[in-house]
Amino acid sequence: MNKKIKYIVAIIIIITLIFIIPVVINESYKIGGYTTLWGAEDVLMFYGTILSFLGTSILGVIAIKQSSLANDLAKRMLEKEESDNMPLVDVTNVNKDLDSILSELLARIYKVQINSSFFYFKTNNQLSDDSDYVDLFVIRNVSNTNIISFRIIKIEQSTLFLNGKRIKTNIKEYETSLPITIMKSETHYLGISGIETNKPEELSQDERFEQGYYQEQTEIVLTLELINDKGIKYNETIKVVFSNWLRSGNITSPLITEKEIVEIKKL
Repeated sequence: MNKKIKYIVAIIIIITLIFIIPVVINESYKIGGYTTLWGAEDVLMFYGTILSFLGTSILGVIAIKQSSLANDLAKRMLEKEESDNMPLVDVTNVNKDLDSILSELLARIYKVQINSSFFYFKTNNQLSDDSDYVDLFVIRNVSNTNIISFRIIKIEQSTLFLNGKRIKTNIKEYETSLPITIMKSETHYLGISGIETNKPEELSQDERFEQGYYQEQTEIVLTLELINDKGIKYNETIKVVFSNWLRSGNITSPLITEKEIVEIKKL
């Protein structure tokens, strides 16, 4: 039923309730009409009370509906505001030649050193010769707010195999840089040392191959603490799966094959 037909039906109902029914009552009580304990005036008054009740009820329903719509609108506006203020970080591949970015790394890298591994840059921005291997990623602020504090508060790592199995690394300890600021659309580098490629040591090399323990990929799950420019704190958990790809000296630029934002919550 289209809107035009609905309006016509509504007008007919209103005319019937307000005009036609009172006329019918009046005509029914003319000479020779109904003989009841109530007179026509009483019936009309009673009918008027019913109409008044119906009118009040309809207005009440309309008011409740409008209040519900207003609440929904307020909720959507609040959700939009929270969404605009929600900090969010993405982890991506390094899309530049590794040698060309060495001059940037010292000032723009967030360091994670797992299980007593370490790395540092010399004054010429070159990675020290005695540093451990470093997997290098890009972290980007993809939210609509500045992130005044970014830090990693938890890291998990596993090795994934072609047969669908995984071996989790026992991370006893790790060290990170001090929190950094990442402005809107800004990027920094994330360097992680100490990532291991685990293998089932109880199997021989031939047995590993026969059972599908090859074509290893690495999975890391990072839990981030992010504080937006209003001082509100969030936790973001992001999972990244990657293969080793390009290497320059002790620095590797992994190829990300899968990633997922597992959770983001306001604290």
